[in-house]
Amino acid sequence: MSERILVVEDEANIASFVSAYLEKAGFVVDRAVNGAEAKEKAVSADPALILLDLNLPDMDGLEVCRAVRATSTVPILMLTARDDDVDKIPSRSTRASWSRASVPSCAARPRRRPSRRAGARTA
Repeated sequence: MSERILVVEDEANIASFVSAYLEKAGFVVDRAVNGAEAKEKAVSADPALILLDLNLPDMDGLEVCRAVRATSTVPILMLTARDDDVDKIPSRSTRASWSRASVPSCAARPRRRPSRRAGARTA
């Protein structure tokens, strides 16, 4: 049985690309387009990994992470499209927020396909 990954991304083109790539790599992919749907699917789909966008239309990705962490220890990889240097290096307050939400780290969306696969395989 293939491992299930929940992709939480509100931008359809990015969600489709990531999902297609993960499915090609052999994963079963569920998708959510907002925080409310992500919280529901984190329970109902029982994923082995959650790829969670920080910038969702209805709530912040950290808020979703905190809600999931209240009931689950599923690994969560936070993704962001922000690619300026300030956002790549988290401030002390950002790291503290991640720690309270039980997020070990945050990654900018990889630009090359192999790094997405490698990250999913090691999670």
